[in-house]
Formats: sequence, C-alpha cells, structure tokens
Amino acid sequence: ITKPLRQTLLFDALVETLGGRKRAVDSNFEKVTSQAQRTRRSQVRLLVGEDNSINLRLVTLMLNKLGYVADVAGNGIEVLQALKRQSYDVILMDVQMPEMDGVEATRQIRRSEKHQPYIIALTANVLPDDRKLYTAAGMNAFLAKPLTTDELESALAEAMENIGIERNDRTATMAEPAIAASSALILLDERRVHEILDLTRDAGDNVFGEMIEHLHVDIAELNSQLDSGDDIDPAAFMRSAHSLKGASRSLGAQALGHLYEDLERLGKAADFVEFKRRVRESDALVERSLDALRKYASKSL
Repeated sequence: ITKPLRQTLLFDALVETLGGRKRAVDSNFEKVTSQAQRTRRSQVRLLVGEDNSINLRLVTLMLNKLGYVADVAGNGIEVLQALKRQSYDVILMDVQMPEMDGVEATRQIRRSEKHQPYIIALTANVLPDDRKLYTAAGMNAFLAKPLTTDELESALAEAMENIGIERNDRTATMAEPAIAASSALILLDERRVHEILDLTRDAGDNVFGEMIEHLHVDIAELNSQLDSGDDIDPAAFMRSAHSLKGASRSLGAQALGHLYEDLERLGKAADFVEFKRRVRESDALVERSLDALRKYASKSL
C-alpha cells in the first residue's frame, strides 16, 4: 500500500488478507438493518378496507412479507367501526365496497376523526376525474389495482414519511398503472402469476390454488343468479362484475379481467340483454383461464 494511507484502501487490504471478512460484515449489517426495519414497520397501526376476499388475502400476504401487521375491514362501515375502537396511522382503502364505499368512508373520517390517518385509495379507476374525486374526499394517495409488492412498499414508505415514522432508503413513488391496449386479450399475465407464486410459496398449503377455486365459485355464483330467472338487481350485478374483474386481474387472469370490465360497464348501462349474452358466451374463456392458472398452481406444489 502506498502512502499516504486511505482508510478504505487499508480496510480492503486487511479484508483481502483476512479472507473476505468484509462480505460477512456487510451481510451482518444488512441483516441488522432489515430486522430494525421490520420492527419499525410492525409498529405502524395499519387498517385494510377491502371487501374482495382474494384481493384481501393477497394484500395481507404482501404486507406480511414487508413486515407490516394489519387489521382488516370488509366495507366502509366496518372501517368506521374499527376507528371507534382504536386509531390507525395508515388505511389502505378500497374505493368500491358494499354498504359504504371507500370514498364516503374517507369523507366521514375527515369530518369526524380527531386522529387523522393517512389514507391510500386502492382502485382500478385511475382516470384524472377519479383522482380528483379521491383527493376531494380527503385521500392522500392512490394505488392502482392489481397491486404489486414493490408499489405497495413504496406507497407505505411515502405514508411513513408523512406521518413522521422513519422511512427506509427506497425512493417512494406513486405507481402509475401500466396500460397497454394490446395486452387486453392475453390469457394470463405471467409476470403477475409468478409474483403471486413467490408471494404464496411460504404461506401454507397451495394458497394460490385455494384462491383460484374461490374465483371459480364466485364466477359460478354469478352465472347461477343469471339462470335463476329472478328479477335482476342492476347494482348487485354491477358489483359482482366489479369484484370478479378485480379478483381476476389480481390472480393474473388478464382476459377474464377484461371480460368482467366489459360486464361492469354493461351493468352500469343497464344493458342486461347483452350482459347475459356475454356471460353465456364466456364459458370457454373461463375454463381456459382457470385451467391455465391451475397448471401454475400445481407446479408450485
């Protein structure tokens, strides 16, 4: 080593001499940092308002992977009830929920709660007018569905900074949804499927398979309601289509998500002749999509 000595050069020379202990030091440092980060995150009081069981399961798995612990609520009324029991730092609020939606729940929170949580909207609707509506209601940020773990981590880092909890070193940015018209008819979003497989691998026995079968049951229930001959409730069918759209996309069933987006639009327009026709013609697509998802699930066992 030439003089004058630099600390980094001296340290690297010693490390080389001692057989690579620098890597061990770095590894230990990262481990301690990660443990401290998880401890800090576990102390964040977090509430998830989400009515779709598949989406709720996925977001809970993502939060657990990131080191967060969350309470859950199935609609806006349950969110308000949870806030009466205790205060929360951050609420992940689904926009469309039964009984009371996330926008109205946010309005009531902003009018009445003394402790004001940081509210992140979870939504498939990310047009400028939608953003204005969420902002006017008092929401602080939004995340586009289907969520990814990285986007959720960044949004929560931003929330932690805003509520005064030390953030990690990741740059927190609000994720813009990837929109590609040509991808609408792709059967599966394979990158999404692999992310879910990675997320569910350590969660228990075939969690991904269980969610696929849950989606199958919900689809069959909608078809059964249409075949029953009962009077059509426009709001109920629109909610069912919206829920199936979100669940399909969350599991990576891209073409199914596109189908139920169209059905949701037909429900809003009260065009139930076309609604029924599209559902009855969708059997082959539903079967192909579910079979493709099941193949991935079976490979993960």
